[in-house]
Amino acid sequence: MCTPCMFRNESMPPINWCIDCEEGLCKYCCIHHQSSKALKRHDLIPFKDRRSLPEFAQSIQDTCFEHKRQFEFFCCVHQAFYCIKCNTLDHKTCDSVLPLEDVVRNAKSSVAFCRIEEGLNVLLSKLETITNKSEESIMNNAAHINDIRNNVNQIKNRIFKTLEEDIGEFLSKLDKLKSDSKSKAHKTIRGLKEKLNVILDLKVNVALLKKNGTDLQIYLCLKHLESNITKEENDLSADINDGHYDSEELMFRPSEAINTLKLVGSIGELEVRQKP
Repeated sequence: MCTPCMFRNESMPPINWCIDCEEGLCKYCCIHHQSSKALKRHDLIPFKDRRSLPEFAQSIQDTCFEHKRQFEFFCCVHQAFYCIKCNTLDHKTCDSVLPLEDVVRNAKSSVAFCRIEEGLNVLLSKLETITNKSEESIMNNAAHINDIRNNVNQIKNRIFKTLEEDIGEFLSKLDKLKSDSKSKAHKTIRGLKEKLNVILDLKVNVALLKKNGTDLQIYLCLKHLESNITKEENDLSADINDGHYDSEELMFRPSEAINTLKLVGSIGELEVRQKP
């Protein structure tokens, strides 16, 4: 029910939720809320979305832990929010204190929050590019392997029957390389998709936070979000630099002895090349 109406012993269904007051508001109370000088800066969201915040945002303490009061100030010296009671007890000697609303105002459009959104987009773009390259690598390797198999079969028809065992051994090695290469590529793609899901979840949570969170909640989440983005960026960059996502290209070089039918040992060499 609409909270202000309940105080007047009236029952009206709420259509919006005030994030700042933490109250449901009916159609008429919404009009009053938005026309009041003291309340018009409050953020209203659809009533059904009142619990739609990321878990990490819901768990962040946005009131004074010690005094159970609303935050009202930000101490630049201690880099912390505090209530009016803390101001008189713990921060009266601090020479750099700002009102809370001045600190968190426009947090959704702040450079730090925009940097988080941009960082997510960059990470998603990198992951999608690497995933596409890995999927292309599977198809390209399949085509290369088919070409190699045809080459081997042509050689097989030119050499003596006594070479059948060598050819069979070579083809087994080729099949194993194909299986190993494909398994490795699939493993890489699975890992990339896991990272992709983490970033997508984080992006969804950021969008929810931007849509439904208060400026204070957003400001308090910035370091957490920046830390997660930085970790994902560093992990991805480290994996890229270490060659974890390099494409593999299977190469075949026929043995020189094949041309003279003087085969000794293998009919050729197989090589897996890493491509960034």
